[in-house]
Amino acid sequence: MLLFPKGFLWGASTAAHQVEGGNFNNDWWKFEQEGKINKFVASAIKDGSSAKIACNHYHLFDKDFALAQKLGHNSHRLSIEWSRIQPKPNSWDKNEVEHYRQVLKSLKKHKLTSFITLHHFTNPLWFSKIGGWENPKSPEIFARYVKFCVQNFGDSVNFWLTINEPQVIISNGYIHGLFPPEKRNPLLAIKVARNLVKAHSLAYQEIHKVQKKTNVSFTTLQMFIEPSRKWFLPEILVTKTINFFQNQWFLNQTKNHLDFIGLDYYHYAKLQFNPTSVKTLFFDFIPEKLEKSDFG
Repeated sequence: MLLFPKGFLWGASTAAHQVEGGNFNNDWWKFEQEGKINKFVASAIKDGSSAKIACNHYHLFDKDFALAQKLGHNSHRLSIEWSRIQPKPNSWDKNEVEHYRQVLKSLKKHKLTSFITLHHFTNPLWFSKIGGWENPKSPEIFARYVKFCVQNFGDSVNFWLTINEPQVIISNGYIHGLFPPEKRNPLLAIKVARNLVKAHSLAYQEIHKVQKKTNVSFTTLQMFIEPSRKWFLPEILVTKTINFFQNQWFLNQTKNHLDFIGLDYYHYAKLQFNPTSVKTLFFDFIPEKLEKSDFG
């Protein structure tokens, strides 16, 4: 029998925009209404679908946490929606602050250790309009929001996660054009990457100013990638390059501002050279012929 150690945390994870409903003041809501139809999101929005009410977690959170507790969970990860807390550059919504206080109170009532993500892909519309993560002041703007959150919620939070999967924000938002702001600009991607590193580091410092003994990290999406042919030099070199930027660079840059590592792992892939794949720069990810989830 496989036994997990006493105190091991079992739980689930959500993102505000994916479950709450009613988040109409962020760039993903706008993207759902106006975004280009591409291979990544076509199945979600080609028929006019959108987050709208989602699964109404905003109103059903206490019942949802009760179900989680009944299933044997003892922890839960959720995100605070930045566009609710700070709907305008210089205003804070007291009603939304109270809402998230009630959410955190419910977690505690149901004996769920809290992991709180401060940024899970969505940006307030006002932040996007001033350039989002391209703006050189974006790290300081984000740090101000983080400071407000830790001052208002810190006494109810066990673990903090500053940014969810920054590598995905960089690659899907600024290289592949799949996420808002739907750009394909490697130079912008480098600029955004540097700003996200600084944003995490500043957020880490702001949290520890208020909670010196708390645990802070970000979530990193790690991929195990291998060359399809281990003797073929182009596949070997490209695999190593992707592995460095996907799995190592952001961790290396933030290693002095991590109390633990938030690890997301979805799949394994093989990289194969394909001279006909112009759009993907002549390389394809070859999935294994195994049973897959709906997500692939």
